[in-house]
Amino acid sequence: MGADLIVAFCEMKVSKDEALKRASKLVDDDLAGLLQTLEEWGVGPFLGVEEVPAKDEVVKYLHDQVRIVYSYMNRRDCVPLYIEGKTFALTGGMSWGDTPTDAYDAFSVCSSLNLTDGGFE
Repeated sequence: MGADLIVAFCEMKVSKDEALKRASKLVDDDLAGLLQTLEEWGVGPFLGVEEVPAKDEVVKYLHDQVRIVYSYMNRRDCVPLYIEGKTFALTGGMSWGDTPTDAYDAFSVCSSLNLTDGGFE
């Protein structure tokens, strides 16, 4: 058994401020559904918590994830990738069942929730 290469990327289509607004809107629109999704993905500080966290706690978590992704130019575990006029932020590496970089979960969450690419409207 060996390690696997895993990567996560986000298309950087919207501004950081817009991504933060999108995160807040997701929490306002469907807190229970969002928490269930994060639980299914196995990410976030709310795993296995029986009591529903306050909306502001969930917003803070998502905002922290957005800030991590938008710091990609200043991180050693992330790189920009330019394809056909589009900008992507990329992180990844070898995994032995763990996350390959400190930024990996943030990238996965932001990408899956369409926070940086403007895709959920």
